[in-house]
Amino acid sequence: MKRRVWLGVCAALAGLASLGTCVGCGGGESAIQTMDAAEVAAVFSTRDAGRLLELVGDGVGRREQFQGQALSVWCVRANWPEGLEILDRAGYDPNAANTTEAAALLPGFAALHVAILTDATPNGRLDREAFVGRLLALGANPNQPCRYDNAGVTLERATPLHCALLFPDTLRLDAHEATLRVCRRLLRAGAKPDVVSPRIVKGREDAVTPLSLAVRYGNADLCRLLVEAGANPRRDLGGGVTPLSLAQERGDTALLRILRGEKGR
Repeated sequence: MKRRVWLGVCAALAGLASLGTCVGCGGGESAIQTMDAAEVAAVFSTRDAGRLLELVGDGVGRREQFQGQALSVWCVRANWPEGLEILDRAGYDPNAANTTEAAALLPGFAALHVAILTDATPNGRLDREAFVGRLLALGANPNQPCRYDNAGVTLERATPLHCALLFPDTLRLDAHEATLRVCRRLLRAGAKPDVVSPRIVKGREDAVTPLSLAVRYGNADLCRLLVEAGANPRRDLGGGVTPLSLAQERGDTALLRILRGEKGR
């Protein structure tokens, strides 16, 4: 079972040391930018709604960041859904993305990607489905691309749906059920099931779709969900490789029936 080593949530909230820049503030510094890192970290780690209300009440940039991280990402990593609501009421953009490599989160990650890929936080286990649902309701883009880089695997233009299929413990029973629910929410919100993402694995280049990732995992439930949503089992991923050919290589008859549209489980 892979470990969730790359998110490093505890270190992110406890080990910040320098001020960031205000992005999208429209001139001047917001109140958040005048604070030191420990003060900002404390607002989020203690989920101090009163203090956050004070801070955004003085004005907040629509895509403002602190130390390269979107403020909405801070809320997710603190397991603080109410913080997202406070930011939303202040006019904050739920699609604001990180711009610098901060606390192990790469540039381009928005709150939705982080919510999908986060499990443990300093404030307890994250309810990924609930966070994803809340972010989508606030206007998060179910197709927003990011660059995923972890354990020697890099995906360019990875969508939230790709991220859901890359969740480290997708095959664990409880995580598997949660991943199914997250994927359903994304698809209902308009996530495209067949986006191709270029991939590099230890220097070797290929491409993946959410369906091809599900096939590689041998996950019949996720394959069925994606095919029913319109994912193409014959989508060319380069060199004649398709999700269907990957299933044939596995010799997995259950997956082959799903991908061919045959009856039965």
